[in-house]
Amino acid sequence: SWLLCYGLTLLRIGMIFPQFLALAAGNKIVFVYPFICLSSVLWSSAPSESLVGGIQLLMTCIIATFLGWRYSLTLIIRAVAVILSVAAALSLLHWATGIFPWPAFTRAGGLAGIFSHKSMLGLRVLIAALAILALWLMPTRTISRVSKRWLLLAMAMVLMSLALSQSATALLLLPAMAYVLFFLCRDRTPPMVVVLLFVGAMVIFAIAPLVLTVLGYDPVTFVLNAVGKDATLTGRTEIWEVAGEVIGEHPVLGVGFGAFWKASEFSVLRLATQHAGAITS
Repeated sequence: SWLLCYGLTLLRIGMIFPQFLALAAGNKIVFVYPFICLSSVLWSSAPSESLVGGIQLLMTCIIATFLGWRYSLTLIIRAVAVILSVAAALSLLHWATGIFPWPAFTRAGGLAGIFSHKSMLGLRVLIAALAILALWLMPTRTISRVSKRWLLLAMAMVLMSLALSQSATALLLLPAMAYVLFFLCRDRTPPMVVVLLFVGAMVIFAIAPLVLTVLGYDPVTFVLNAVGKDATLTGRTEIWEVAGEVIGEHPVLGVGFGAFWKASEFSVLRLATQHAGAITS
């Protein structure tokens, strides 16, 4: 499937190569990171892995650049909202009926739906929710009132999928990213919504911790318990400790893009990350 995507993209770009080359030259910053990843083949602990990963990342940036150039932002946001809403609907269908031949939930709990891990579902429905909010902020000449009403159903499915995923990262990011979106689009956001969001943010980040402390609760422990996490953030701090050890030994150039997951010299450390929970994601 990916080779087909790559081939069709390169064929399409080849037909208009001078124009695409000018586009890429005007957006060089987009390609800096993939080229650094590709160049890490020169010092990588697993050169073949860095080469394959670097090419994949470069192709991702090329495809994204072409799509962003070829299609309007409105059409891209619509496509994202529709496709990810369908993914949320299929995940809920699997949750309700078990229709697909794989477990609906992860071993740690939380709905994975049609994805391989609950965090992947959480991330995608988070993006879907932001896309739907962006569509709601668009004028009716861009998206009709009828379409906006249909998006109410899509948002309901997205939020239900997000809650069932129990992905704490996505749950915590949604209000923060929604606030940023409304702030960036404040010219289209009703003033009362901006005020309510500002007051809500002040309550959450300033007053709520103070109230919890007065009531005798540790704010950090309270939040962790509320989202079902332990002090290691479901093993994340243990994984970060492994990463810190590798960074300490290779502080400047690193070990090569993606090489940590393949090079034999890191096999023991990879076992440590798997013990911490980094198995399917």
